[in-house]
Amino acid sequence: MVIVSLTITLKYVVLLHHQESIKELINIMERDYATAQEFCNEDKEIVVQYAKRGVTVCKFWLVFGFGTSAIFPIKAFVLMGYYYWKGEFVLVPLFDLTYPQPIEDYKNVTIVFWLLFLFTFSFDAYASSMYVGFDPMVPIFMLHTCGQLDLLSRHISTLFVNANNEEIERGLKKIIAKQQDLYKLVDRVKKNFSILYEYNMKATTFLLPLTTFQIVESEKFRQAIYSCGWEKCPNRRIRQIVLFMITRARIPLGITTVFYEINLDTFAEMCRQSYGILNLMNAAWE
Repeated sequence: MVIVSLTITLKYVVLLHHQESIKELINIMERDYATAQEFCNEDKEIVVQYAKRGVTVCKFWLVFGFGTSAIFPIKAFVLMGYYYWKGEFVLVPLFDLTYPQPIEDYKNVTIVFWLLFLFTFSFDAYASSMYVGFDPMVPIFMLHTCGQLDLLSRHISTLFVNANNEEIERGLKKIIAKQQDLYKLVDRVKKNFSILYEYNMKATTFLLPLTTFQIVESEKFRQAIYSCGWEKCPNRRIRQIVLFMITRARIPLGITTVFYEINLDTFAEMCRQSYGILNLMNAAWE
């Protein structure tokens, strides 16, 4: 939760600090789209194709951003409804947090619970809005750059067909000028977002070994229970206790999401799915 709070706060700081530069990036895209109105149909098709890909990126972030944030309040209300239906009503918080004293002692009092629920729900909505509004920007800018490079590739491939030297020289100068504009655009994007991406990499570098260490140590503990020499003790009650400990230790000690335990199997599945998506993107966009 602390990492998420720091990340979205840093994103907001980046937006405020670079707001004029980001506005200029958006204006550059709008000018390119306005210029594209005068292109031939083939060039317009390229521009529209990459614009649609940018829209697809926004839709993905809209669904996954707000969808992920909606899971937590839905889970809380569904569980409260389930416990109420069973006749054992329990207040289920939005996030399982340990609060500082004296809030921790009163967090299950009804009015305090709903105040905390409202506060955490506001944070949930704020976090989702930052992810949806901020994260698609860099992919959109880079997709726009790719579209403009695709246009330049098409222009230069047709430049030497049925053209005299003067037209070729004029066309090459236009392509070089546009190429320089694209380099400046990419440099501006890197300047605005490089610190945030560096932070994301460092945060992931910190969280991944920490989670892996917890998982590995938990697995070592389970193996230590099994090899402790319990078979030498004929007492049935002791063997039942050892069996209970082994059964409990089957669940690795680590961070848990709403649907998955973050363990080595989940990480391997995530890598496999990411590689599959990469292959699918390469096949679809070639």
